[in-house]
Amino acid sequence: MAHQTTKDAGKLEQEARQFLAKGDLHIADLEVSVTEQGELTIKGRAPNYESKRAAEDAAERVPGVVKVRNEIRVPPGPPKEH
Repeated sequence: MAHQTTKDAGKLEQEARQFLAKGDLHIADLEVSVTEQGELTIKGRAPNYESKRAAEDAAERVPGVVKVRNEIRVPPGPPKEH
């Protein structure tokens, strides 16, 4: 018996994009993909780790998402002076 989801991947992806657009996340080049099993992958560039985590938190709140894979990158910051 095949695994069935309550929403198709296309609809889930659209809802995920809406959830992520609502926040003030500042994610550049945001990419969202969803599998039929409800696994969501987010990619892009964030200015800091707080924004990266906020995007993951928003993605986890999308109804129907069962797992989030956060592949958002944060550029290295300037070296700290001692």
